[in-house]
Amino acid sequence: MKTSEVLAAGRERLERKGWIQGRWSSNEGYCMAGAISASDILTRRAAASGLLVKIDEMWPEGNYRFGHADATNFKLARFNDDPSRTKEEVLAVFDKAILSAQEHGD
Repeated sequence: MKTSEVLAAGRERLERKGWIQGRWSSNEGYCMAGAISASDILTRRAAASGLLVKIDEMWPEGNYRFGHADATNFKLARFNDDPSRTKEEVLAVFDKAILSAQEHGD
């Protein structure tokens, strides 16, 4: 599965089931990391990295890219769980990451 497909499937999960904060998934929906969790580890990492790039571009003041590469889920959770975050902002990050992955043939 391509990175763009994983991101598109994750976005669709958020739209269909709902977006949540504070946990991976629940009956009410998924967080950003949970939404892309159904893919293999390499594609999931590429998808998460694509989301983080777009978060940095859209919120440069947020300092969401820090620490070791293995902390990707923590970085996404920090962004996702920000009390001021909205579902619309999360979906916008997915939209930009999907477009970028498609432009790069991934």
